[in-house]
Amino acid sequence: MCHVERSQNTLQRCSLGHHRRSTCLFNLSMDLHDRFEQFGSLSDLDEAFEFYEAALELRPPGISYRYATLNNIANSLRDRF
Repeated sequence: MCHVERSQNTLQRCSLGHHRRSTCLFNLSMDLHDRFEQFGSLSDLDEAFEFYEAALELRPPGISYRYATLNNIANSLRDRF
């Protein structure tokens, strides 16, 4: 099982409202982004961006992890364009 599949399985176990859902979304995003960098599939990058945005919604201003999510969104946009 690859990293993306593991992260997808973990996210499926994190229901809406679960205290670790933003982390699961973030990890899946990173795995998709890594796979994009390895294979160049834009669909992986687009999907990573969507999951980063979902993680960001669960990380309000003032939460330390929000900055990492914003940074990775910026990196995804850089890689996309």
